[in-house]
Amino acid sequence: MIKKLHALRAKKGFTLVELIVVIAIIGVLAAILVPTMMGMVTKSRVTSVDQTAGTIKTSVERWMMNLDTEGGKVPATATVTLEVASGAVTVGGADSFKRANGNAADPMLKEQVEGDYNFGTKQAHAVVYIADRKVVGVVYYEGAATSDPIPVATDFTTNGYFDWAGSQDGILGDGTTIGTNPKLIHS
Repeated sequence: MIKKLHALRAKKGFTLVELIVVIAIIGVLAAILVPTMMGMVTKSRVTSVDQTAGTIKTSVERWMMNLDTEGGKVPATATVTLEVASGAVTVGGADSFKRANGNAADPMLKEQVEGDYNFGTKQAHAVVYIADRKVVGVVYYEGAATSDPIPVATDFTTNGYFDWAGSQDGILGDGTTIGTNPKLIHS
């Protein structure tokens, strides 16, 4: 018995079989976890751009309310585009909005959006759909302009869904992650 204990104490390290078993277990765990983690990363990117779309919606609603209270003109229907390059916002399509003094209202929108959200050095695009003097939907995505179709106003007002070309909500066929507010589901 004492000889067996001494023999076990003299044995140092792991056998080759033990090492192979441990490596195989780690490989199986990695094969299970990596796809799960990749899915979580994609979902977190979609959630992030959805929240940015919500921030932009709130900014535009506040801008419209301020414009209305100062006696400006808020059109019943409009599409406003926001282009972000190096953190600076450029507004398009807001020329139908007028301040009470007749001046264009888009500099006010630019200030409102830049004040509510820090884009940093991002390049991004947003399209805001307005109907019945209310923001009915916002589409937001980061990076270069996409050639894939993006949601339009009727997707928000009528459907509540969009035919995402990607495999899940918020992902286009070219891999662009798009945020919407309100959230559009896969048709």
